[in-house]
Amino acid sequence: MRFGALIDTQAYFARINEVNHQGPTLRAVIEMNPSALQQAAALDLERRLFGPRSRLHGIPIFLKDNIATLHEEGDCSC
Repeated sequence: MRFGALIDTQAYFARINEVNHQGPTLRAVIEMNPSALQQAAALDLERRLFGPRSRLHGIPIFLKDNIATLHEEGDCSC
């Protein structure tokens, strides 16, 4: 990981905002995890203190809106 989970997550959010809200009316991203930045900062700290859990430790991911997650706030019909 070149910069860290927090910076990577901020970059993801900026790109999603640019494509989803400022470009054509795609609205492909319905919701984003409101605690993602806090989680990324915690993962960066954990990585610094204890090392990575795995190769994907702190890498932000993008899930399609039809996959339910614990923080789900949208209208998934799952």
